[in-house]
Amino acid sequence: MNSFITSERKNILFVDDEEILLQGLRRMLRSMRDEWNMAFLHSGREALGYLEKNPVDVIVSDLRMSEMTGAELLTNVSRLYPDTVRIMLSGYAEDAGIYNSVGPSHQFLAKPCDPKIIMETISRSLYLRAQLGATDLRSYVTGIQHIPILPDIYREFMEEIAKPSASNGTISAIIDHDLGLSSTILKLTNSAYFSLPTRITNIRHAVQFLGTEKIHSLAVSTPLFEAADFDENKLPILRRINNEARAIATIAKSIANQEE
Repeated sequence: MNSFITSERKNILFVDDEEILLQGLRRMLRSMRDEWNMAFLHSGREALGYLEKNPVDVIVSDLRMSEMTGAELLTNVSRLYPDTVRIMLSGYAEDAGIYNSVGPSHQFLAKPCDPKIIMETISRSLYLRAQLGATDLRSYVTGIQHIPILPDIYREFMEEIAKPSASNGTISAIIDHDLGLSSTILKLTNSAYFSLPTRITNIRHAVQFLGTEKIHSLAVSTPLFEAADFDENKLPILRRINNEARAIATIAKSIANQEE
C-alpha cells in the first residue's frame, strides 16, 4: 500500500448516515491520521456543505442513505467538484440503485470491507490522480462518468442481444471492440452489487457471469448503454483512437502480468 501514498497530506471525506458505521471507519483508519486529513459526515447535504468550504481529494460515500442517496451525492460531486475522486461503499443494493451509481462513481467497495482494501483503494486513487498533473486535466478525466460507445458498434450490439440465439462468444467479441462497452460491462460486473471475491478483467468472463438475459435487460433499461452522438465525419478518427487505445490497453495488461 505504501507505494501508492503521496508525500502531501490529502483530504478524505467519508459519508454514511449510520453513526455506528462512521465510528467503525474512524477506528479502522486511525493508522492513516498522519497521512490523511479525514472528515466523517452523516448525510449528502452535510457533505455538499462541507465541500463548499473545504477541498477534498477523495470522497467515500455509502450508497443507501435516507435523505440523499450516495448516487445522488456523487452525481452532484462529479458536476460541482470533478477533480474529486468518487468511491462508493455499499452492501447489497437493488438493481436500480447500483446501476445509477455506476456513472458518478469511480470505484465500488462492498460492505463489510477490509480496512486494508479501503486504504489501498484510496491510496491508489490518490497516486493515479497525482500522475495526471494539471488540475484541468484531472478535472476532465475524473469528471468522465462513462466512455461513449461508437454508434455502429452500439447498433451491432443492440441487434445481437435482441436475438434469441445470441451467444456469449458473439456478444463478447462485439463488446471487446469498443472501449465504452467494455468499461461499462467490467464496471458493472465488479460493482459491489455482485460482491465478487476477485475482480473480473476479462470481457468473456464478465459476459459469462452476467449472462445474455441480464445484459439485454441492462441495455434496454438503463442509460449506461447509449451510443455517442458524434459527427459522422469524425467517426473514422474516433474508430482509430478506439483501436489504438485497445491496443495500448492490451500491451499494458501484458506488462502488468509480467511484473506480478
